[in-house]
Amino acid sequence: MNAETKKMSLTTRVLVGMILGIVTGFVIRLLFSEDGFVNEYIVNGLFDVGGQIFVASLKMLVVPLVFSPLFVAQAR
Repeated sequence: MNAETKKMSLTTRVLVGMILGIVTGFVIRLLFSEDGFVNEYIVNGLFDVGGQIFVASLKMLVVPLVFSPLFVAQAR
């Protein structure tokens, strides 16, 4: 890359990603609207498992982040 090339800001990249995700969702829905494949295997399968793993990971992260400052404050 050239040093003079201007990089996209984080806000622009997030908005472009959101728009591409929406367009991709519409295209997949149009292509597979009659088929139960998208709803059964992708939404209720892949996204459901991925979402459960993500929420469980957040729960495992939040507990130490909340209780560690409480213990440190109590020790002082």
